[in-house]
Order: sequence, then C-alpha cells, then structure tokens
Amino acid sequence: MPVSTLSQRRYHHVAIAWWLITALLFLLPGSSLPKESVLPLPMPDKWVHAALFAIWSWLVYQAWYNQGKQPYPAAQVMLLGMAYGLGVEVIQHYLIAGRSFDSWDLVADGAGIGLGLLPIHVKSKSHKSKG
Repeated sequence: MPVSTLSQRRYHHVAIAWWLITALLFLLPGSSLPKESVLPLPMPDKWVHAALFAIWSWLVYQAWYNQGKQPYPAAQVMLLGMAYGLGVEVIQHYLIAGRSFDSWDLVADGAGIGLGLLPIHVKSKSHKSKG
C-alpha cells in the first residue's frame, strides 16, 4: 500500500540515517568492540546482525519500494541487503583492523532481512484476502 509523499520523504531520511549508522557500526575496528557480550544469547554478534538488517530492510522497503512501481520489491530489497552485507564483510576482511570475513554474518543478515520484510508480506497478504 503506497504511502504519502511526505511520509515517503521521512522514510527516505530515516532509512539513509539507519544505513549510515549500521555502516559505521559494521566498520568499527575490532578493538572498539566489547570483549564480553551484553546479550545473554548464544552467538550475540549474529543476533545483532539480524536485528540491524531487519530494521534496515523494513526501512528501505518503506522508503523506496512501497510505491507499487517496481516488480518484486521484496526481492529487490533482499538482493540489495545481501549485497550490502557481502560488501561489509569484504571491507571488514581487507580494510578493518581486527575484523574478518564471516559467512555466518551473511546468514544472519539474510535472516534479518527476511524478518524485516515479514510484516510487509503478512500485511500484503491480508489486504489481498480482504479485497
């Protein structure tokens, strides 16, 4: 369901801000990261990746793909998100001290993107069944 132009602009600003925030977090040197986890979960880094990408995918969808003009908008967000995650991992491996490429981070990124798109899919299905 398309959103108003004013809302669209707000989503653009918030999505760009979130993209920059996540990029800064992902590109911190390893020495800047906490040594002990603050999350009482196994593999806390993967949960963080999933959460950040869930928010990212929802915002990106709302900002650019919620206009009904592009074919397969959720697939486009998924591909863009996975490219972003892959780019982050490559940059971490080659350019960031104390960081490395972790393919499980990409799995967590993909899971997060899917989680972020899930409410959109559910809402879309409910609108189609009503009318």
